[in-house]
Amino acid sequence: MKRAFFVMVTILSILLLVSCSGAQIGNLQSEKSSINIQNEKALDVSIRLGAGDLTLSGNTAKAAEVDFSYNVEELKPVIDYKIAEGEGQLSIIQSNMNKPMGNLEGLEYKGNVVLNNNLPIILYVKTGAGENLLDLSAVQLQNAEIYTGVGQTTINFAGDYKKDFEASIESGVGNTEIIVPKNVGVKVLIENGIGKVETEGLKSVDNDQYVNDSYEKAKIKTNIKIKMGVGDLKIKVGE
Repeated sequence: MKRAFFVMVTILSILLLVSCSGAQIGNLQSEKSSINIQNEKALDVSIRLGAGDLTLSGNTAKAAEVDFSYNVEELKPVIDYKIAEGEGQLSIIQSNMNKPMGNLEGLEYKGNVVLNNNLPIILYVKTGAGENLLDLSAVQLQNAEIYTGVGQTTINFAGDYKKDFEASIESGVGNTEIIVPKNVGVKVLIENGIGKVETEGLKSVDNDQYVNDSYEKAKIKTNIKIKMGVGDLKIKVGE
């Protein structure tokens, strides 16, 4: 029941976003921020988008590098960064993300976020309508919560992590591909919606539970919980 409610809310939210009169399409603009490391010992990152494509990776010595391009002024991304008690707190929020924008035909909205590859990171991502490529293989995750709306999503966890972490993923409508590490122990728990589930390089240990070959003997382990809405799910072991 909760799963069906989540899917319904996601679909209704997207429909509200693209209903009514058309959005005001303008010239392509950019919003950038390059954030230097100061005295941070960890990062807390929150990214919230209602529409548009998101690319996320971890391959910088800075705290973060953010680069957005967009052609609807009302959807301008708001980037905020502050340090509190040794923790860098990065917030990226799409303006008016819950306001009905009308017909989004002609929308260009692309976000590219590169995170630090050494500091431990707590990550929260919520996206609406668009394609998402989240390469977390070089991000030292402590915890990850990822909520996707409508569109194709690829999440790469195939990294060399230094500590255990937990990840939860909820998908609304669209196909999802998840790549898990080979040498870090991985357990995946799936709550399937409407669509098929395909695994590659994992073995089933219980109904809707899978582990990789390294799980039992691995010193570093991660648990990934996945809740699918409507769409196919593919999980494979990376290199």
